[in-house]
Amino acid sequence: MGKRINIKITTAINVIILVSLFLIFLSTGEKAWSDLEEVTRILSGISIGLLAWYIFLIKKFKLKIYDFRIYFIVLNMIFIMGQIWICFFGKQEYLFWKLLLRANVAAVMNGGMIALLIQHGFVTGMFSGKEKTSTLNRKPAEYGDNLLWNTGLITFIIFFPLKIYYDVVYMAVAAATSGYLDSSQISINGMIYCFGVVSLVGIFYMIESKKLSKNGVKILVAVISIYFIITMLGTGDRRFAIIALLCILLCYFHSYKIKLKTSVIIPVLCIGYVALVFLNIISSTRKTTGIPSGAALLDGVINGMLSFDVIWDNFAEFGITLMCYVYTYQYFPALFPYRMGSQILVNIVAVLPIGGTLANWKEATGIQTAINNYVKQPLGGALGTDLYGNFGLFSFVVAVALGYLIKRLMDIRKVELSDYESAKYFSLMYIMINMVRAGFGEIIRLGFYCYFVPIIILLLLAQKNKQ
Repeated sequence: MGKRINIKITTAINVIILVSLFLIFLSTGEKAWSDLEEVTRILSGISIGLLAWYIFLIKKFKLKIYDFRIYFIVLNMIFIMGQIWICFFGKQEYLFWKLLLRANVAAVMNGGMIALLIQHGFVTGMFSGKEKTSTLNRKPAEYGDNLLWNTGLITFIIFFPLKIYYDVVYMAVAAATSGYLDSSQISINGMIYCFGVVSLVGIFYMIESKKLSKNGVKILVAVISIYFIITMLGTGDRRFAIIALLCILLCYFHSYKIKLKTSVIIPVLCIGYVALVFLNIISSTRKTTGIPSGAALLDGVINGMLSFDVIWDNFAEFGITLMCYVYTYQYFPALFPYRMGSQILVNIVAVLPIGGTLANWKEATGIQTAINNYVKQPLGGALGTDLYGNFGLFSFVVAVALGYLIKRLMDIRKVELSDYESAKYFSLMYIMINMVRAGFGEIIRLGFYCYFVPIIILLLLAQKNKQ
């Protein structure tokens, strides 16, 4: 009973915060903002207060280290407010492309508030309803470790060549292109890319089968990391690689019951800091041209480790997501009509391998495509900007419902049901974390294939074993 009361109280507080944010947005929306410094102070104050509340929720509900909500909440806040925090602390020289300094100040204020409203809408949904630590009241499907291992191995072997092919094409195009390269510029069949992403899901099934020793998993992670380093240096694109490595490590922690002792945390933090420095160097390949030499790369890593500039650089890089919200607010519906859910519908249909047939429909309903073409900047997108482009001011209400749906879909209790359920959980987590920097198109299509393709392979193998 006490647990349920706590949930009701925190849900009520979340709703009060959401209503308060909406009232702030309404009260400031008509003001002719002209001082960016004032706007960054206001948005920084609100966002830091929200972040403190989210940390309280994470501790209050004792979320496990592999709970999807931790990573979405923290990463999304960094992605939408990173550049605002840079301005608040007077580090404008680190701003990526300087777009924020040239933007309409009123649009920055209102776009920032929309971003925070949608962020808190997701959080409200994700922390509502029953919150139990016990396992689900249902009997899980039982599949042996050999079946999980074979499923993962077959998934990886069949589809990883497609990922290699896509990455090679990407690196070739990047090498011939001057400056920033948007992945949408890669002319390649969408299903090749999609199944290439699916290949990495096989690793979760292999790890959860526990057929490898701890050292075996470490070797596997090391090999995959080396591959990712090569592709990140060649393309400058880091998002899926970093998220994949994060989920692989979390899957390993869960499967092999690795406890986060000091002897584990300190090396992980050190590796994480070096990774941030490395990410910063890779980022430069997207702003300039060419892959740094081995000596230049090593020198850059060493110098970066001795400076905290890497923190600001990564805030600037990730924080460009705010401009997606700013432009979406600025041009929807002033220039482009709200999509009223049609963009979501077309992406649900696009789960089928008929992308060419839907090309005109997708072009007509695309939100970030329309904005990027108009402002002539390859900004990418995020799930929150898709929500606003579809539903306008109702987007934060939709975010609450979607947040609750995601909570049920990503129910952390599933990892305790069986190794099979754990593999499926991390397969979805691998895609869902990308909500911070991907729209409905990526999330729906990749999520569908990453979840169901290994299941189909597993069921076929199980059926064959029965014969």
